[in-house]
Amino acid sequence: MKWLHISDIHYDQINDGIQTLLLRDDFERYVKKNNIKVDEVFFTGDFRHARNQRDQNIDEVAKNAVDFLRHIANSVGVTDDSHIHIVPGNHDLDCGNMDDPNSEDAKKLTDSIRNYNGNFLASSNAYLKSRFSFFEKCAALLNNQIWAHFNEGLIHRYQNYIDYSIIYLNSSIACGQKGERGNLVIGTVDLHKALSKVKELNKGKPFIFLAHHPMEVFSISEITVIKDIINKFEVPALWLCGDFHDMLENNTYELAQITTGCFKKEPNIEAGFYIGEISSTKGVRLSAFLGTKRGRWEYSESYSEFSNAALPKSLRWNDEDEYPIDYISAEHFANEGDYAKAIEWCNNALLNKNLDILIACKMKLSLGYWHIWQDENLKAIEILVPLLDIFRKNKDARNLALCYNYLGLAHEEMKEWPKAEYNYIQAKNIYEKNANTYTSLVLQLETNQCYANMGLMYFRWGQSVPSHDYFGNAKLYFEKALLFFEENENDIECRAKAAIFFNNYALFCDMQKSYILAINYYKKALAIKSRTLGQWHRSTARIYANIALAYANLNDIHNAYKTCETARRIYIENNESHSRDALRNLGTFAAIKIKEQKYSEALELMDELLTIRVEKFGENDTDVAQTLHNIGKVYLEQQKNKIAREFFERAYKIRNEKIPTHRYTVDTIILISKTYINKGEEDEKLSWLNKALDIQKSTFGKNHPDTMLTLKLIAEINNDS
Repeated sequence: MKWLHISDIHYDQINDGIQTLLLRDDFERYVKKNNIKVDEVFFTGDFRHARNQRDQNIDEVAKNAVDFLRHIANSVGVTDDSHIHIVPGNHDLDCGNMDDPNSEDAKKLTDSIRNYNGNFLASSNAYLKSRFSFFEKCAALLNNQIWAHFNEGLIHRYQNYIDYSIIYLNSSIACGQKGERGNLVIGTVDLHKALSKVKELNKGKPFIFLAHHPMEVFSISEITVIKDIINKFEVPALWLCGDFHDMLENNTYELAQITTGCFKKEPNIEAGFYIGEISSTKGVRLSAFLGTKRGRWEYSESYSEFSNAALPKSLRWNDEDEYPIDYISAEHFANEGDYAKAIEWCNNALLNKNLDILIACKMKLSLGYWHIWQDENLKAIEILVPLLDIFRKNKDARNLALCYNYLGLAHEEMKEWPKAEYNYIQAKNIYEKNANTYTSLVLQLETNQCYANMGLMYFRWGQSVPSHDYFGNAKLYFEKALLFFEENENDIECRAKAAIFFNNYALFCDMQKSYILAINYYKKALAIKSRTLGQWHRSTARIYANIALAYANLNDIHNAYKTCETARRIYIENNESHSRDALRNLGTFAAIKIKEQKYSEALELMDELLTIRVEKFGENDTDVAQTLHNIGKVYLEQQKNKIAREFFERAYKIRNEKIPTHRYTVDTIILISKTYINKGEEDEKLSWLNKALDIQKSTFGKNHPDTMLTLKLIAEINNDS
């Protein structure tokens, strides 16, 4: 669909100047010469100049403005009034006597705004709508059905199409006061109602907002609410507006705000219009046109470039591959960590029967990857395996390597370590074979992401199977990738993957008890997440919680509490206070209280935590084991050794089954040994220490400080006996 967007015609046959007349006359010539045809015309308000035309006949003013608007539409091939879309501007209402602050009109408007809470009182709503009689005349002359029954419906209206929805905003509803810019309100309750209906009837399609005003004229609190409402519906959006008599673009409001110029030429006024296009497969593109002082129109390359750069990434025009808009939106959700929505939108995109086979395969490649993030690994394997032959037959080495890489991830998540290793090695071999041709940053990123995945896989494999080799391999591949991610962490193509890598490398350092190094890389991951997604995005909470635990292990209680509390607030803000990660953070709170010897507070927290975890995850869950372990520590520090041992042994039973070589399992074993302090209990103590030593030798190596400490403890017991 192609559209023409104009605004602020302020059509006045009596008072318009010569430059305006020349510019209007030139429009028909220009669009005909350049073969500009559109499907829809968007007009975002100000049919007239209210003050200059207050003494003119209102019916004639409305008719003249509508006739001119139809002339413009006809010039670009639109002859049916139903394809002319309008919203009111602040010149299209009857303000009454606002010059006198004591007038009845001024008092009614002041009262309407004073009692505003996102909604106007019923009496205020009726009064505010009653002022738009001029706009109603224009709408009636255009046979406009959207604004029919103006006084009875919502302040804002909508219309759904196959590939998008148009939302018609009456941003002028509360206009009329002096100094109102920066303080306007628009009726956000009705906005929410309109968008809710749109989502119900046309789920997932982009929003095209038609509004007279840019957001800059609204109050700060109103802008926040509008943004929150739009973001709630999680679809890409355009905000097409006018009012400023200037050509502007803005993407700071988390949507593309495109402000077109006036349709007349006067000093200090920018005349302009936009031609836009939206395609379900390619996205959106915009072309800007400016009016010159000599009354001519010309294309503006710079304004076109600026406006297209302001578009959400998911809507930017894509000539290279014809991916459906739904898939581009799916990528947007995946970049934000919302893989459930990414899967939903990708499946919608795959319903397109006109898709090129290879495009569909590339989309399925992403789909399989997103299923892995949802712990739906069998589904991922089912999607990915058939793609191998297709990419191989088409000699598509890049996507073949990616497919092997993702299969490695899926098998890794299922702890099928040999299968994971096999697939990663296939990917690695393809990348290294083509290393000399992979000069682009994106391909280098994919190569190093494979190394990072292998590092994480060997790290996790080493936690479940006694072998020092796996941790050596983990270190090797992590360090292969480390330099690349450090050099490119600020690049827009790399930063999301860099954040994940730094977090995983920090976990590896944490496991090796290199807590300061771990905190450094956690913070690097956090900095990227905060810049790209915002400090309060749910994905930052886990990193804060990891940092808190590292601080706790360093006995830095102040910073441990501080970061723990930040994580807790983010979980609450995102309605995830009982998610697995949020409960782990609660466990960190309890662990800190143990370090502070606040035993009763720690036990109270952990009893609550144990109940929740058993109920949510079952009695044999590793997080249940962590809680049992921490309860045991409380009793051990109070020298209640038998009670402590009981909890430690319950924790060990779970950990030995689920994570037999993890350092947490070793920690539990060491603490069990510490409960044997009486004479005659040396054999039991030695038995547990030898269990720990066997794991430490195979996992950390014989020269690791923890291994050496356990050897020393064993030697001391043997010497004493």
